[in-house]
Amino acid sequence: MRTSVDALSDSLFRREDAPRDRATLMDLVFEQVTKEQIGDRGKLTSLLQKEWSASRDSERKLDLGLLLTDVLINQREWQRAKEVCQQLTGRYQRDSRPYLHLAVINMMMAVETMLSPETANSDDIEKMSKNAMDAWKEFKTKYEHAKGSTDSST
Repeated sequence: MRTSVDALSDSLFRREDAPRDRATLMDLVFEQVTKEQIGDRGKLTSLLQKEWSASRDSERKLDLGLLLTDVLINQREWQRAKEVCQQLTGRYQRDSRPYLHLAVINMMMAVETMLSPETANSDDIEKMSKNAMDAWKEFKTKYEHAKGSTDSST
């Protein structure tokens, strides 16, 4: 079973500027994140977005989408992360992970709105909190279902 790390590894190692000595995945990620913080903030995001959009392999596309969502969350780009997650939940309805990401994103959006006096609106906060709870329930249901399927097959 391929993981998100495998997908990122494939993306980084295939790059034209990948190190010739095949550095570890963590070296490459650190290099990209460092470059992003110092200079071009969107380089890693752009790389993942491009790879995600171009991928035709279903598993790899899911892994890249989850990685892209993680990066966007870390960059506090809630709306873009939410849009990617919504595409993932629409396409991979049986996988619980996009729903977990969506719950985190919705909760972070609600908290950020609560902490910002100029944008604090109780209706918006309530809606975002409800969206987070709904996504959490969906995650929990799908996770428990998948866990039950695995338990019964062993």
